[in-house]
Amino acid sequence: MSPKPRYELKFPVTLAQKLAFMSDISSGLVADPNGISATYRVSSMYFDTDQLQAYWQKMDGEALRKKYRLRFYTAAIDDQQRITTAFMEIKHRINDLVFKERVKLTDEGANCILADARELTHLDRHVVADALATGRTTIDTIRKAASVPGFFAVNVISYLREAWEGAIDRRLRLTFDSSCQAYTPATYLDVALNSGSNILRHDEFIMEIKFDEAIPRWMRDLVSKHSIRLSRFSKYAFGVERLQNTSRPQFHNRCTPFETTSTHNATLPESKTTIV
Repeated sequence: MSPKPRYELKFPVTLAQKLAFMSDISSGLVADPNGISATYRVSSMYFDTDQLQAYWQKMDGEALRKKYRLRFYTAAIDDQQRITTAFMEIKHRINDLVFKERVKLTDEGANCILADARELTHLDRHVVADALATGRTTIDTIRKAASVPGFFAVNVISYLREAWEGAIDRRLRLTFDSSCQAYTPATYLDVALNSGSNILRHDEFIMEIKFDEAIPRWMRDLVSKHSIRLSRFSKYAFGVERLQNTSRPQFHNRCTPFETTSTHNATLPESKTTIV
């Protein structure tokens, strides 16, 4: 079964906006059980072509695009960062609609791919047993992309995520990403050391609302109440620019959503659902 597309909307917010928004909305949410106090670290190694096709598709505003990434979760074990869970993913986007294909990796397989992107051409050796059957199409798609000359690991983006789910509709998700930094691929195990290149300042957050068909009216009204505005923001693209390499094509010299007044003013998909 193909993954169901969902809306994924991003809003840059300050700490004050986040606290005010959560004060109004918390009764309609429950904490993501995967976090500690709803919070966990998310890290992703992004792969692209030598011409940075995924980066330029984003910069050119192409409506239909995709990114390849290895998403991994870490924990401090014996005073060292260890990978606890990892997935190889293809993130597809059609305007604000997103869907993901992914296969779970073995611990050894994740480390092999993180250390050498060429291992993606042997992805079937590095996934858990169940994925060999259920994820065959995804595995083949990733292997084909990785076999193209010039396909390489570009950067690692790591951040803290505070995640909440709808108390009634668990497919509704609200997240706040902070402490977002970009790392070179070789330093993927340094993600918890705050030694990367900053994408966000300490008091800045990227709020994301994810839902299936329409944003609930109660949440829509609160977004309007707090004057929170949509923004096109790609952590991967900003990470490319923060770690720019002069041997690559000329990058855009862009501000973050917090440094510019240019925002995306699309209408939020409306819902008639009211949650009291």
